[in-house]
Amino acid sequence: TNAGGATSATSSQTATVTPGNSGPVTCDLSATPSTFAAQVSAATPGQTICLASGIYGSWSGASKSAPGITITAASGAAVTLPIGNSRSWSLGSIKNFTIDGTADGGTITVPAGQYSWTGSTVTALNVTIQNVVFAPNADLDISSPTNANMVFNHVSWNNSDCQTNEGIRLHLSYSNNRESGVTVENSEFIGGSADGIQTGDPMNIIDNLFENEYEGSETQCHTDAIQLFG
Repeated sequence: TNAGGATSATSSQTATVTPGNSGPVTCDLSATPSTFAAQVSAATPGQTICLASGIYGSWSGASKSAPGITITAASGAAVTLPIGNSRSWSLGSIKNFTIDGTADGGTITVPAGQYSWTGSTVTALNVTIQNVVFAPNADLDISSPTNANMVFNHVSWNNSDCQTNEGIRLHLSYSNNRESGVTVENSEFIGGSADGIQTGDPMNIIDNLFENEYEGSETQCHTDAIQLFG
């Protein structure tokens, strides 16, 4: 379309455009903040829910049969998604689901706050969080996961302050000596004074970037990229 008007034409396909890092997506269900909980309940294994732009209320998680469900942002949508009902999930209530921030070309951001995934389990939870941005001072505390098959892939935890919330961007419990099943890979921990990862649990930390984390004037902090503790 230009000043002279509009016209259209059709050519043969020259390329397949792949949004984000996850490939083309079929939206089986669509949701807004007001319909989100109902659509999660209605989704059947293998389906994808695409979220419209907006600020979503705290979510208590979902337990679905394998292969689970995928939650993503609709094409071009900017989604704010707190990952915990009153900022706390029971590990037993989050089973077989994926949150993929860019699967359909939008974004998912976890807002600032301290989020706790509580309890312990010996059941594989099969949870994937990928292409999601944790806002500055959005901290995640995971308690006693066991063989959880929980993956954080292409996630950013940048510019967090050690004096806010827990002061640790990703924290696993100190006392669990069983294999957690938690993997963090291809992710970023850049800027700020908060610890990057602190864990007393066996876990996998693979191909991540830790950069420019330092105390600055906050001399009471013990700023570590990775701290193994307990």
